This record gives sequence, C-alpha cells and structure tokens, in this order.
Amino acid sequence: MSRLATWYDAHRGPRMIVIGWLITRILMLGILAGLERFVVGDVFYYHRKINALFTAGLDRTLYEYPTPVVWILALPYGAAFGSRVGYLIAFIVLMLALDAAFTYALWRSTGRRHDTSIDFWLIFVLLIGPLSYLRFDMLPAVLAGGALLAARRKPWVTGALTGLGAAIKLWPALLIGAFLSYKPDRRPAGLAFVIVGFGLALISLIFGGWTRLISPLTWQSDRGLQIESIWATPLMLARAASPDQWLVDISQYQAYEIFGPGVNVWIVISNIATLLGLSMIILLTIRAFRHSGSTPVAIGFLVVATVAIMTIT
Repeated sequence: MSRLATWYDAHRGPRMIVIGWLITRILMLGILAGLERFVVGDVFYYHRKINALFTAGLDRTLYEYPTPVVWILALPYGAAFGSRVGYLIAFIVLMLALDAAFTYALWRSTGRRHDTSIDFWLIFVLLIGPLSYLRFDMLPAVLAGGALLAARRKPWVTGALTGLGAAIKLWPALLIGAFLSYKPDRRPAGLAFVIVGFGLALISLIFGGWTRLISPLTWQSDRGLQIESIWATPLMLARAASPDQWLVDISQYQAYEIFGPGVNVWIVISNIATLLGLSMIILLTIRAFRHSGSTPVAIGFLVVATVAIMTIT
C-alpha cells in the first residue's frame, strides 16, 4: 500500500486526475449496470411526469420540487426526444457532466494542482455510488460547492450560485448566511442571491401560481418518517427483528416511509431536533458575522456544519 501511495504521489497531475475520474466513474456505471439497476426508478418517475406535463399542467407536475426543477428535468427529455431509455441515458450524461465540471473547477481553484480535495471528491462520489447520477441532487451539490470555491474571489458568483441552488432544492438558501459573514463580500453576494433566487421565485409564481410556488414546502412537511432518516434507524432495526409489526412502503408523498408503533414519537423527536439544528445554524452564523475577518476555511467549516446539521436532523 505504501508503494502504491508513493507511486501515486509521484504521478500526481492533470493526467492522473483524468485517469482517476474515468476509472472511478466507469466502475460506478459498471456497478449500476451489473448490480444496482433497480435504482433507476426516480429517473423514470421524472420522465413520466415530464411526459405528462402538457396534459397535467405545470401546477400539477412534480409539485414536491420547486418549479425550476421541472424546466431542468425537461432538458434530458428534449435531448432524448421523449424516449424513456434515452431519457435515462441523457440524465446520467448530464449528471456526469456536472461531476466532471466540478472536478475541473476544483483543479482550477487550487492553482491547477492535483490537490487532495480532488482526490476526496473522486472517492466521495464513488462511495455514494450510482445513485449520484440517478437523482438530480448532484446539481445543488455542485452549485453549493461552486459557491464555496468562488467565495472571496468572485462573491457575486457565490451569491448567484447559492440563489440558483435555493431555487431548485431549497436547502442551499441556508448557506447564504455563511457567505455573507465576510463583510466585504456582503453587497455583491447578497445582491446576486436576491436577484437570482427571488427572480426565479417570481418567474415561478408567474408561470405556476402561488400554490405551486409553496407546494414543495407543504409537501415536504407532510411527509412521515422516511426510512433513510437518522430517526427511523431504531425502528428499522426493530423491524429487522420483528418485520410483522412495522410496514415499509412508498407513501403518497413519493417517499419510502415506515409505519407502525413508535413512528409518531420519532417524528416529534425529529421535529424538535430540526428546530434545535436551525437554532445552532443561526448561532453559528451570528458568531461568524461578529468575526468580520472570517477566513475562507472558517466559512467552509460553517458551510459543512450547516449541511451536516440539516442532513442529520
């Protein structure tokens, strides 16, 4: 292992980044084709909804997601000329392109050096697996990452990317406090965030209406205890020992939830944890504002803390 590490360090550079990206991504596609073909359900769901868009109308299409998501998910539909299999291929290609673009952005941001951040990204996406390319979460992740890379050098880009991320997945809006904590960046970053984020919200309101604009919030809040949440873990373990007492099924909110004894208790715990988590994010942001000389690393840690707190709670 030490020899391999030594060899890798000796060959670090653009060529090794490309080779590493190709090997890991081909491996992920191989896992998808050979072992995890069942995870394509979300993409086919997107296709079905976009296919019915002109019949159902924008106000009844993918209303669990912000309105701009519909327009984004229509891109691979157009590229595939409506084909179901073609949509899957086009969708994966789009996610691969975003992944490659962020890898390139990391390389550029580190002064065109093969930095350890690039190695982390290559391994991180590999460990998440093919699901990285079968949900559109790659897009807000890349936007949030790009916003962090642009902080301090191009704050208006940071604000614009954060606003765009908020318009398509909501949670990136929580990051704007971290980016505004550095006083010289507040005006350009804040202005770009408002123009892009609220501008897209206004466009969504015009084309989709008020109910469609707020539907992602109400839809998410009405969901029950999703099986992948931290708070479902005790019940999922209990279900493994006694499967007759708990049911796992997809709910009307397009999420796999667990039903049975104790679910309501853990939902209450989850709600309390979410409020405590938001309070912690607010306190950390206030602390960052009080230290107007926040370093890029400090801002990065606040971004990571915000994402981690929201993911866990």
